[in-house]
Amino acid sequence: LHPGAINRPAGASPGRHIVYESLLNENTDTRNSTVARGYAEFAFLKNFTFSTNVGIDLNNVRNQTFQNKIVGDGVTSGGTAGLTTNEFRTISLNQLLNYKQTFGLHEVSALVGHEIQKENNATSSVFKRGQNLDGNIQLANFVTLGSINGQLDLLRREGYFSRLTYGFNSKYFLDLSYRRDASSRWSPESRWGNFGSAGISWNMIKESMFKDISWLDALKLRASYGSVGNDEVGGFYQYQSLYGLGNNNALEPGALAASLRNDKVTWETNKTTNIGLEFGMFKNRITGSVEVFDRRSSGLLFRVPQGLSSIITTKLENIGTMFNRGVELQLGFDVVKSTDFTWNLEFNITSLKNKITKLPNGLPIPNGTQRFEEGMDIYAFYLRRWAGVDPTDGSSVYYANPGTTGSTVRVNGKGDTLTTNASFAQFGFNGSAIPKHFGSITSSFSYKRLSLSVLLNYQVGGKFYDGNYAGLMSFRYGASLHADNLNAWKQPGDITNVPRLDNLNNNQLNAASDRWLIDASYINVRNVTLNYRIPTKLTSKIGLDQARVFVSSENLYVFSKRKGMNPAESFNGTNGPVYTPNRLFNAGFNLSF
Repeated sequence: LHPGAINRPAGASPGRHIVYESLLNENTDTRNSTVARGYAEFAFLKNFTFSTNVGIDLNNVRNQTFQNKIVGDGVTSGGTAGLTTNEFRTISLNQLLNYKQTFGLHEVSALVGHEIQKENNATSSVFKRGQNLDGNIQLANFVTLGSINGQLDLLRREGYFSRLTYGFNSKYFLDLSYRRDASSRWSPESRWGNFGSAGISWNMIKESMFKDISWLDALKLRASYGSVGNDEVGGFYQYQSLYGLGNNNALEPGALAASLRNDKVTWETNKTTNIGLEFGMFKNRITGSVEVFDRRSSGLLFRVPQGLSSIITTKLENIGTMFNRGVELQLGFDVVKSTDFTWNLEFNITSLKNKITKLPNGLPIPNGTQRFEEGMDIYAFYLRRWAGVDPTDGSSVYYANPGTTGSTVRVNGKGDTLTTNASFAQFGFNGSAIPKHFGSITSSFSYKRLSLSVLLNYQVGGKFYDGNYAGLMSFRYGASLHADNLNAWKQPGDITNVPRLDNLNNNQLNAASDRWLIDASYINVRNVTLNYRIPTKLTSKIGLDQARVFVSSENLYVFSKRKGMNPAESFNGTNGPVYTPNRLFNAGFNLSF
């Protein structure tokens, strides 16, 4: 197993052994979490209540790493050890004053409140080289200090809010709200944002025109418009001039400018319009709702390119707008409803369209496998256009940029100009990560004291860029490979969609392209739960009101286009080398006294 005994061809990863490194190295996380909630409520003057709530979240993560000195990254350093500690603290506090009163046919309620949030995130890390005694991976057993670092990030939020609701005769309802929020992510002059909403609803079933329609049990029409602010845009100091530390010259400290100040950056704003209809029929054996929504986002933050004379190449600005429009449908059916047996089905389906309507200077912005461009949706893939595998030599061929010439150019039977050089490949839009529709299905059965529920999440359509698969199809000596490489081109005349295995030309053969796009449709068996209620005549003998036992499973299985692929990993249609959601099995009992 010693790396010196391994002879690998040029381009291989020298001194690596995945099995041996996994046995000798260590990378462990230890987590501790404390969650505390408390509240107090006071009632006074008959119609008033005052309450205050406090929440404390403490999370500590300790990451310890060790790279051995026999094989792998730690060899040249004589073994390495690292320790990183993270402490996350969030404290939230609010105060709420409620008023509620009924005047004949009129119902009025009002709320005013205040809230604050304090978030402290502290990180420290130490890295050392040169292991002294074998078997001891603690920092004290390493000789040379490699690096030591520490960082503290602070976030403060404050908000004032109010809400007024009015109802008349259980038919007509009005809901108004307003809030004013501040975030320390923005400068003092742009810190506060104002947001509000208004909603109306009409309980149509109460009208006399519907009283003779016996099969209709519920009918409500509602509409709303509102705006909310978003400051979850990455980074804690968005408006400030920042400097990168650690750019030292020997013993002389140094820092380099990292970002330009902009006191005008502020909240991204989302404005949403909804119109919905709720209904119930046949003694509510069929229930559901349909909703049309239009969500417009403005003031989107982008890094705008600066002039060549600027010390920093980009500047953060609120420039950009887009919208999401769609329809959401929910349906519920009591398929079977008898004394001993019931079966209920619930469906949820959503379809939406996205479009970017404004960008800085109207210019497109590259974003990995996608590109932001006016008139396109934000999750549209923009990639090299792959044309397949040349059967003569097993090269990957791409549609060439217009005007491309040279020895890499080839022409197919359709007259298309192709190239084997990925640098000359033509880029283009090819589908979007946004599916045709997505939603969930819940099926619940009960027979006497036994009940079973199954929850499925699903998605139909959309594209997914399977970067994990692309990595396993990129041939490298000593690396993990997908079994599909067995279908690779081997000799002239082979017809296949897998190019030749050529370590030295891997970047050309397996470049990022629409070759790696795949149908993102999936079905996820999200939850299955089986319950049994113990008969009351048994529980009463031991002083229990009721008792039940249950078994359940979460994330039982994902059916997707490629085995092991989880399209639900991200909505933008990309994946990474992360663990899939844990498959959990639970068993337990609930007792009520």
